[in-house]
Amino acid sequence: MKIKHLKINHLTNPLGYDLANPTISYVAEQAAGKRQAFAQVQVSLKEDFSEILYDSGENDSIVSTGFELPIALSPMTRYYWKVRVADERSDEAWSDVQWFETAKTVTGNDCAWQAKWIKPQAEKNMQAAVWQDIEITKPVAKARAYMIGLGLYEFYLNGEKQGDECLLPGFCDYDSWLQYQTYEL
Repeated sequence: MKIKHLKINHLTNPLGYDLANPTISYVAEQAAGKRQAFAQVQVSLKEDFSEILYDSGENDSIVSTGFELPIALSPMTRYYWKVRVADERSDEAWSDVQWFETAKTVTGNDCAWQAKWIKPQAEKNMQAAVWQDIEITKPVAKARAYMIGLGLYEFYLNGEKQGDECLLPGFCDYDSWLQYQTYEL
């Protein structure tokens, strides 16, 4: 048996998403049996599962098309998860370890965002290309870039384009909401 197509909220290893109700899904392939007898889900703060936050135990009510994780999430935190599945013929397997990282959040009126807009020094009716060089002067163990644009942008780090997308942020209703993208640096 192999456990494949592991997703959380229909995404593979999402970085920086607002996952208010994280729901996992998976597909069991090459099983000896025809139906799932039970599944077990584990969530940890460490990739080696030395700090498990949640363990469902062997549970026959977990369905592969969607199981909501009953855990409280912290902002900007990476969580690791895996699932074990067994069928009615006692064939079983653990999945590979997957991860998701939560977004920055706003609590009440206190916003965790601190940034400056990069603006052109030009008249408003002129279309301009702008860029900003940012220098990091001290060593860092982990860094994220949270990017947003009132227009279109691409993000480069040390001359290399980050992400596969072009002309971000995509569709936004600028009067109602703006979407941001998260990059692991």
